[in-house]
Amino acid sequence: MCAEIDPVRRPDEVPCARRRPAWGALLLEDYRLIKRQFLGLSCPVCGSYRIRDHGRSYHYTYARCDVCAMVFAKDIPTRRRLHDRYVEGYIEQRRAFFGCADGRTWDDAWENDRNEIFDRFLPGFEAVAGPGRRALEVGCAEGRQIELLARRGWEVVGVEIGADMVREGRARGLRILQGMIEDFWFPCKTFHLIVMSHVIEHLADPLRVLRMLRRMAGPGGLIIIETPLLHDFGDRDHFHFFTEATLQAILDRAGFIWSDHFVREYRRSGVPHKNVIACARRR
Repeated sequence: MCAEIDPVRRPDEVPCARRRPAWGALLLEDYRLIKRQFLGLSCPVCGSYRIRDHGRSYHYTYARCDVCAMVFAKDIPTRRRLHDRYVEGYIEQRRAFFGCADGRTWDDAWENDRNEIFDRFLPGFEAVAGPGRRALEVGCAEGRQIELLARRGWEVVGVEIGADMVREGRARGLRILQGMIEDFWFPCKTFHLIVMSHVIEHLADPLRVLRMLRRMAGPGGLIIIETPLLHDFGDRDHFHFFTEATLQAILDRAGFIWSDHFVREYRRSGVPHKNVIACARRR
């Protein structure tokens, strides 16, 4: 592996991260829009053009793929609208949404859930990776998850678009870069572990991001993803609704090998919800 993370530098000076020029991201967005205009809407998982309407929820109209059953928004906002949506105030919405009906605080519930995930997927891998192992979290919020990883001996860095969350995390001494993951360039094979929790469903182009992350992961590196299942359609303001099968399919297409997963069921305000937590290994 290459490119050490320097713990002395400020978050915006992490030497393994270089900010991409803004025109690069805009060109990619233009390509996505032009492709859709001339070729039509295609499935973000399997690429099929055999799609049908699936209904409307919150602000978006959805399509369903006839081949793999992926459900996705037909009218994903532009990069600027995405930035404006998450840049300020999202932390309060996040905490309100993850409030617990059983009396636990949001922080306690979150930490217990994360420890359950790490204890299931990481112990054997941590022993093999040894000291100096590096982890990246995409959409790290205020950094509580990378803070837990740091306690387990990981060198950590997070990427987060929300300015208020970045400020809170940096105030606790965490290395967090502000922006979208597409804004940054990391050298190949930088990280042993990449984590995305409740992020992939918000991405405009999840396959492209997963392929970027595969390049950043070292040989045999792990990626852990948590996302709501299609079961929650109509109750969440998301661009993509995965099943276990479609999540496995998009990881496979991006160059990862499905390793393990489990489904967590819970209730909020009397409504049942399901999340899938999956672990895959870089091919």
